[in-house]
Amino acid sequence: MECVLPTVIVTDNQLTAQPNPPLKLGIHPRDMRNKRKNTLSVPLVVLEEPAAIDYAHLLFSSNIPLAVVSNEYSAVVPFMLGNNGRTAAFVADVDDPDQLAEAIVIIERRFGRVDSVIRYASDVPAEAARAS
Repeated sequence: MECVLPTVIVTDNQLTAQPNPPLKLGIHPRDMRNKRKNTLSVPLVVLEEPAAIDYAHLLFSSNIPLAVVSNEYSAVVPFMLGNNGRTAAFVADVDDPDQLAEAIVIIERRFGRVDSVIRYASDVPAEAARAS
């Protein structure tokens, strides 16, 4: 975007304007943060089964971006406390498709694509299951 700002000169109580060369206006990088396309993909971990909870704690302690959701507030509190900005924690009825869909929309706006939903022990990646 270009903007032309005139130079105003006051002489003998008269105002005169002289044109300046156009200024090139850009967008400051700070203002671009909300306009960037999120390309990160994150897992959504449902905090119900012990294996899924352990996997969420493993990702959280490794500073790997993730989202967690639970029916109970007490289950998501540990992920809210000491949050490093890489974790989104939600309290929602995970059996209600509308609430789960709303949580996924919020996660995708913040991080990017939800690449997996981990709810049961069988959903935990094999490498993580062996490590725990």
